[in-house]
Amino acid sequence: MADRLGVIIADDSEQVRQSIRAMLGLDEGFVVLGEAADGQTAVELTRNLRPDVVLMDVNMPVLDGIAATAAITASGVGAGVVIISVQGEPEYLRRAMQAGARDYLIKPFTYEELVSAARRAAGRTRADPQPGPQRPRGQVVTLVSARGGVGKSLLACNLAASLALKTRLPVAAVDLDLEFGVLHSLLGVRAAATWLDVCRVEEPLTPEHLRRALTRGGIPGLGLLAAPPYPHQAAEVDGEGRAEPGRNYVAEALEALRREHDYVVVDTGRGLREGVLTALDLSDRIVVVSVPEIPALQNTARLLEILVGRLGYPRERVDLVLNMTGSAEAPRREDIERSLQYPVAHELPWDPASASWSANAGQLLVTRRARVALSEAISALAHRLIAGAADGVMASAAHASPVPAGPAADRGPGLGRRMLGLFGLGLGR
Repeated sequence: MADRLGVIIADDSEQVRQSIRAMLGLDEGFVVLGEAADGQTAVELTRNLRPDVVLMDVNMPVLDGIAATAAITASGVGAGVVIISVQGEPEYLRRAMQAGARDYLIKPFTYEELVSAARRAAGRTRADPQPGPQRPRGQVVTLVSARGGVGKSLLACNLAASLALKTRLPVAAVDLDLEFGVLHSLLGVRAAATWLDVCRVEEPLTPEHLRRALTRGGIPGLGLLAAPPYPHQAAEVDGEGRAEPGRNYVAEALEALRREHDYVVVDTGRGLREGVLTALDLSDRIVVVSVPEIPALQNTARLLEILVGRLGYPRERVDLVLNMTGSAEAPRREDIERSLQYPVAHELPWDPASASWSANAGQLLVTRRARVALSEAISALAHRLIAGAADGVMASAAHASPVPAGPAADRGPGLGRRMLGLFGLGLGR
């Protein structure tokens, strides 16, 4: 019994429960401890029987599968939940993983898919540290933007390096721009391994797997999980090309990284694909990077509406950072804040010469002996993140004092009124 995996089957269809029980009966490595026809019973059985795995249908009476998964995760019993559904939409997967599910199966599934998912969920649970003194989980900081060319990737790698240098703690930089990631180039390293090496691991990902996949450079404590070499290989990590379609490699990798790194800085590509949504769900801090140009700010308004208004991320977790500020022709900060109805948490000055030098030389601004305003501003942002990790929130006066409503003052002929017209959609507080 000690070597067999205990399973609870939760589905409101007796026929489905019998089918799953029969499939598990073909493998001597499993034993079914109990069955539940509703979510509440599944939670109670899990607390009492303490299984290794719970196979949970998403649509059940009394308590739905996602709510039951969240309750099981919060209870701390250590059972790995596999969500089962006929619905394969990314939103269901996102909600299931956010609730704490270890894996996801779509009906109809094969015997091999069922056994593989159950073993992954149980293996990941058993790999967790036993009760006792544990290392705190690292902070995940994810950078997103509504368009390219705003300096997000340059900020991501310099921010990761600054965190490593300031804290002398382990930091991981993750390139989640899977098609066209450039963090390896900006860090001046040749990637010895990439996301491809991670997603080709058959068993559940552990810190040891990620340790072997990180590329080290000249910054003590900083490791890079690089993007795949070619754009089409992105599908193997986060798309239809995955060797095991039910696995969420991004979730597994980030959870493994945060077990050994105090900070995990994630750079993303354009768009809110499944892997980016997973990273956002796991993030302690979301940094939205924009520039003070009206077209970019229009898209930023839409992105903030999606993140805060539709996906429901708390405003205190989502920080707006303005890059390339200081131009006489650019809108003023107060105009931007009033128009977006969102505070600017931090500004980075316009310094094209330093940014270009860093990108072309493959050298980081924060390690350059000659300090410039841009590197100082990035270091200040890192300091705020460190303070926020210690306090639980980013030390931002802008968050404590909402921007008052009112007409934006003009800067140039009608600029403030033009901005209000463009960004009148507003964001719910």
